[in-house]
Amino acid sequence: MRAVDADLDTPLAFPKSIWWREKEGREERVRRLILKFMEHGLLWAILVWAGAVALMAINTPDPFWRWTFLGLSATGVVIVVVINWARKKLLSTEVRPEK
Repeated sequence: MRAVDADLDTPLAFPKSIWWREKEGREERVRRLILKFMEHGLLWAILVWAGAVALMAINTPDPFWRWTFLGLSATGVVIVVVINWARKKLLSTEVRPEK
C-alpha cells in the first residue's frame, strides 16, 4: 500500500484507537486484534517454520525422517490456508453499519 493510499483511521496509524473506541465493546476489540494477528504475524511465522522444516527434510539422509519432516512442512502450509479461509469468513460476516 502506498503512503498516499493509506487509510489513516486504521489501528496501525493510531495504535491507541485499538483499545479506546467508545462505540464498541470488548469483544469487538478482541476480534479486531485477532484478525490483525492472523492477517500478518501468524501466517509469516508458520510459513518460515514450514520452510525451515522443509530444509531439514532435504538434508536428512534417513527416509523415515525425510517424509516426517515433509509431512510437517505440508501441514504448516495447510494450516496457513485454513487460517486464511477463517479470516476471510470472519471478514465476510462482519457487521456493516447502515448509512
